[in-house]
Amino acid sequence: MKHLFESDCKILFSQILVVSILLAGVGVANASILDVCPSGCSYSSIQAAVNAASNGDTITVDAGTYTENVRIAKSINLVGAGATSTSVNANYVGAHVFEVTTNSVNISGFTVTGANYCCYAGIYYGEADFGNIMNNNASNNWYGIRLDSSNNNNIVNKDRKSVV
Repeated sequence: MKHLFESDCKILFSQILVVSILLAGVGVANASILDVCPSGCSYSSIQAAVNAASNGDTITVDAGTYTENVRIAKSINLVGAGATSTSVNANYVGAHVFEVTTNSVNISGFTVTGANYCCYAGIYYGEADFGNIMNNNASNNWYGIRLDSSNNNNIVNKDRKSVV
């Protein structure tokens, strides 16, 4: 009888393990890619795509100039077409261009400008950890990139103007 119980436990454990692995894969398989472009895409503003996104999604932003301030409170990947071709200018100079307030946000491939009122940044991470800020040009802002109470973030830039 003892062997039967041990055998049943091993089978049950194996089944739980398989179901756990399958469920873990579901989150990755369901990650979406949302496209932003000046016209002809599902989204014409970055903020609208961020609002529609779920944690783990990727938002790709086509070449162009976008005038907006973007608040990000979801763990997403925000990918521009390149700092020389995708610009985001602050709609309101008294706010960050990109304001990140959650962990695991990756931003790459943008020129961000226009947050030139004290003490706003082109890219701001506030209490946001484990992010990556890559290949952006953050110029003509009060601060280019500002990390406030944020840890374990990586900044990889070809054209870093100011980081505080």
